[in-house]
Amino acid sequence: MPRPEFFGKLGLFVVSEFLDLATCGRLRSEMLEAASRKGKILAKTREFEVDESIRRVLCSDVPKSTEILVEARLAQLKPQLEEHFQTSLTGCDGPYFFRYGPEDFYKPHRDVVPDSPAEVENRRVSVIVFLNARGEDSSAEDSYGGGALTFYGLIQGAQWENCGFPLEAAPGLLVAFRPGILHEVSPVAYGQRFTIAAWFTGGSSAESSAESSAAGPRGSELKVRVQVRKRSNRAVKGKAKTPKQRKRQ
Repeated sequence: MPRPEFFGKLGLFVVSEFLDLATCGRLRSEMLEAASRKGKILAKTREFEVDESIRRVLCSDVPKSTEILVEARLAQLKPQLEEHFQTSLTGCDGPYFFRYGPEDFYKPHRDVVPDSPAEVENRRVSVIVFLNARGEDSSAEDSYGGGALTFYGLIQGAQWENCGFPLEAAPGLLVAFRPGILHEVSPVAYGQRFTIAAWFTGGSSAESSAESSAAGPRGSELKVRVQVRKRSNRAVKGKAKTPKQRKRQ
């Protein structure tokens, strides 16, 4: 399974220790204790609804203090994400705290699709933070089996279109990517998979189309090389925040 560095070389934004182990452990405990609701998807009706044939996951209502903590940490990323993805960011939808149990999954999807409503089409960067890792032993504490986050279309060429690359998760690992990239969460075999999701938002859809043309989901090899060189000399910091009155994708 490819290491996080592999995805960084293909244009994704990766931070290996965005959250420390102690914080990850505390968040997992809070998510287990918190009230939860079923995760939703964007339906053709343009409304968010539960469809367990496409997605099965629980969204935990963690304490407000935890929300604020994670919001502040995500806010520090804003300048680096703007530079990396060459886009202007104006806010952040999230964080949302997701728990995938046995047989939970999310089929291949994009976080922004044609004709998305305004609240979704303004997404510019998707962010996932892992709170635990996959394990080879079902008896291992705080780990899970299956549940791989897999990306498609990261390499140019017809032969790569349907080739999926699963990301090797680790506690505290953050990965950010353009919301038009096709990705999925494979079914969890055992244990509990804990993640945080958020979407940084930007301006008009016209701006998004222009930016995607310049550095779309796969981008060019030259663009990827330039981004990798920039990241090697950069620390991680930014700001963002929105109310979360609905649980969604």
